[in-house]
Amino acid sequence: MNVIHLSGRLARDPEIRKTQTGIDVCNFTIVVSKPGSRKDDQLPPDFFDCTVWGGKDGPGRAGVISKYFKKGDGIVLSGAMVSREYDDKSGNKRKAWSVNVNDFEFPMGKKADGNGQPAPQATAPAGMTDVTNQEPLPF
Repeated sequence: MNVIHLSGRLARDPEIRKTQTGIDVCNFTIVVSKPGSRKDDQLPPDFFDCTVWGGKDGPGRAGVISKYFKKGDGIVLSGAMVSREYDDKSGNKRKAWSVNVNDFEFPMGKKADGNGQPAPQATAPAGMTDVTNQEPLPF
């Protein structure tokens, strides 16, 4: 079974576009911390490229991600790891992995503003979970 569950923060703003057939697709990257046994033992975080698709009749989940999430916002998601093969600029075969997102939640609220104060919390759209569990940003 190919299922992955991740909890992290967006490393960049989501980017939404339309395919040639008119379906919305949103791409973003999340950063996931790997805690050590002590604060000084913190391991470098992992970065996951993610893709979420819109529906046949509108932007769907892709539209929700692009509208309600920004760099630094927390997210919990589940999906499947997918690979794709491509040729790099030198003609070498490469493989890239990403997460095809099936479901997501608003778990951690917004990142702190420039003055160290928590930013206002986003309101989750109907049907989405909104819980707060602040976690330090690894960047």
